[in-house]
Amino acid sequence: MITYTTNELKMCENIARASHPSEYREIFKHITLCTKPYGNEHPEVWINKMTVKATKIWEQNHPDLQMSDIIEDVLHDSSIKHLNFRS
Repeated sequence: MITYTTNELKMCENIARASHPSEYREIFKHITLCTKPYGNEHPEVWINKMTVKATKIWEQNHPDLQMSDIIEDVLHDSSIKHLNFRS
């Protein structure tokens, strides 16, 4: 079971509100370069832990965006397949 301090949860909530999941790893990596993470965890373990939690919070706050991204991917894939059959 993964545990989070109160401050870590607040940090994840704030980052999830202010940025996109594609930026989380870079943000948390920068934090580890500026300060030592809580506890005895290796910085990469802490980065992964925080990235996962912030992403889950973002997904809970934006359920409609996840589906639209999936739909866009499917439409893009089908258009590429359609182009491949044209020749």
